Amino acid sequence: MLEVRGKRYPLAAAKDYLQATLADPRLNGRQVRIEGVEKRDGTLLVEKFYTVKDGRLYRVRYYCETCHIAYLQPGLCYCCQQPTELQELPLSDTDDDTMADP
Repeated sequence: MLEVRGKRYPLAAAKDYLQATLADPRLNGRQVRIEGVEKRDGTLLVEKFYTVKDGRLYRVRYYCETCHIAYLQPGLCYCCQQPTELQELPLSDTDDDTMADP
């Protein structure tokens, strides 16, 4: 659920990894930028998701420090089965190829 200026929007995403990220409680209360389309039922269909810090956009990924594997969604590392760490990486105009856009 996203709340903007007192209005609440249920969130949905076409991609499973994006839906899992949107549901990650570690992101609660953070400033975010969400790009998407409002559907007729009031649901916001999320197409792109970023966190915002000091006016800069960050992409979200999940990382296993033990195995050095990056993931697009929260959960356990497929290799060692330990929880992955939420990371926010600065978005740069020069690294668009590292963005996971739906």
